[in-house]
Order: sequence, then structure tokens, then C-alpha cells
Amino acid sequence: MISVVFNSKSQLIEAEKIQDRADAMVRLHSQESELLFSLLTHSRKQQSSVLELPNRWNFYGESIAIPHGEVQIRDVAGFFSIYNIKQMKYIFDLHGINAAEATKASNDLNVLILPRAVIPEYMQRYIESTEPLPIRNAGLQLVDELRFIQGVDDTIFRQLAPNLTTYPSKTLNPAAMTAEQMALYISEPSLSLVLSLRNEGKLTPESFLELTGLEYDQGFSPLPGNALELSFTAVLNDVKLTRKLTVVINPYETIPFYFWEYQKYSHVN
Repeated sequence: MISVVFNSKSQLIEAEKIQDRADAMVRLHSQESELLFSLLTHSRKQQSSVLELPNRWNFYGESIAIPHGEVQIRDVAGFFSIYNIKQMKYIFDLHGINAAEATKASNDLNVLILPRAVIPEYMQRYIESTEPLPIRNAGLQLVDELRFIQGVDDTIFRQLAPNLTTYPSKTLNPAAMTAEQMALYISEPSLSLVLSLRNEGKLTPESFLELTGLEYDQGFSPLPGNALELSFTAVLNDVKLTRKLTVVINPYETIPFYFWEYQKYSHVN
């Protein structure tokens, strides 16, 4: 009798989780649809007016609370591109990979843009890897594949991955970076002043240059990118679903947007 009751309770709990998961998935789809619609119907061009977009929006990854979840929006211009070898060499150096390994790692990234199936060194190095080995006639398609680069261990990967993109961006907009990224280029007290102005919606390209002393050249640009990384999280009881995608926004084109990188994860406590 006790066993029957226990099994019944377990089945009931499992059924509730399945229902919560289904409801959370619906919320996740709704979040994605509503945000994409909003992005396509608002102008993102820089204007002289402050806070052109709704007050709660930002494009540098600060969480935006919504019912039963949150949304994060990041301008791809604030990411380091894994295909920009100069950028990758710089951040490899910053994150503890020694000069020789950093050069080797950045060179590997350059080589891996070529067809992988004809790179014996690549095949031999990862033939016993516990990670799935991607073989395709193209370069890295997911940031997660950076794990295959020699010299990038799990610790370094966790530090780098949140600020990397596979989108082929040639320039950086420092004003669109996260606070952690900005700290690589800007010291205090300028950093705090820049972040304060940005949070208030009052940071302009001119004020950014004045406060930081940086110049918009040599890979830096004040312009926003035409791609955004969108992260959605839906939470319902013990179910947490997340989705992350990079989308290219062209509101006035025949194809107004297309997905560049699309990932989804789920977690049930």
C-alpha cells in the first residue's frame, strides 16, 4: 500500500513538472515573439534624444525582468568575434594563456576557418576528445566549439564564452560592452562614470571619448551593430527554460531578420 501511494505521488509530481515545462515553453515562445516584434517596430539608430527606446530596454546585457522570467539584449558590436584574430590574441593574453599558447590558439582559430576534414593536426589532437567532434567544411559555428582550441581549458572557456560571438564583426563598440569587458580598457574612476551615464541613458559617443580617452580607430567604432544576442529565461515552479539566439535585424529589408546562432537549454530542479 505504501509503495502504491509513493508511486502515485511520484507520478503526480512528474506530471506536474511536464505541465510546468509545457507552460514555460509557451512563455518562452511568447517572450521571443514579442521582443522580436518590438525590435522590428522601433528604430535603433542613434538619435540626439535620450532614451528613444522604452526606458527598461538596454543593449549591454543587463537583465530586464518580465513576468515569470527575464530577458537580456546585447549588441553584437560589444562582443569579441572569434574570427577577429587580433581581438582573440588580446583576450587570450588577458586571461592567462601565455604568449606562445595565445599565439598558437589564435593561429588555430585562423586555420580552423579552412575545411576541417583536411587538417590532420586537428583530427589527431581531438580524436580522443570527450566532446562531440565537429567536422564540416566551414569554421566554428558555435562559441562552444572554442573548447577544441589548444590552450583553452574549461576555466578559461567559462571566462571567455559570455563575451564571444561567432558573428563576423570587424570592429568593437566599447560603449556596448559589459562592465567586465569595459574594465579591460578603462580604469577607475572613468569606468564608474561611463557606466553611470549609460545606465541613465545619457552616454553619447562624444562623452564616452571624453571620459575614457579612447579613440574610434584601430578596430573601435561608435556605431551599433546590426545583430543582437537575445537571451530569454522562463521560470515556472521548479522548471527553468532558457534560449539564446543571435539575430540580424534589418527592419526595412525583404527579409527583416534572420537567425545567426540559435541555442536552447532547459533545467528542472
